[in-house]
Amino acid sequence: MTQRVKVSDYLTVLGMEETDIDRYGSWAGKHIVNAYRAAHFGHDPRKTRKRTKPCKGRPNGRWIKVNVYRITDPALITGCAAYNRTAPFVSGLHTPAA
Repeated sequence: MTQRVKVSDYLTVLGMEETDIDRYGSWAGKHIVNAYRAAHFGHDPRKTRKRTKPCKGRPNGRWIKVNVYRITDPALITGCAAYNRTAPFVSGLHTPAA
């Protein structure tokens, strides 16, 4: 079975700080999903639910839908490379042949 990963978990593995993930993770996710759609004939990736951090009015956080990708999916590297804030974290990585 292939391991699936959320964008926030992938950015953590790359070494990005939690505050930067909270700040730029959504935009990184948008670049990654665009790369995924381009590589998979316009199809969307699978979804899962994630609980957000507690905030004003929601002491337990809330559940949101987020995309999950195979850890081996080249869209993760391609999407991160396309976004200025995450590009330095993937500069040494290469995209495996599909």
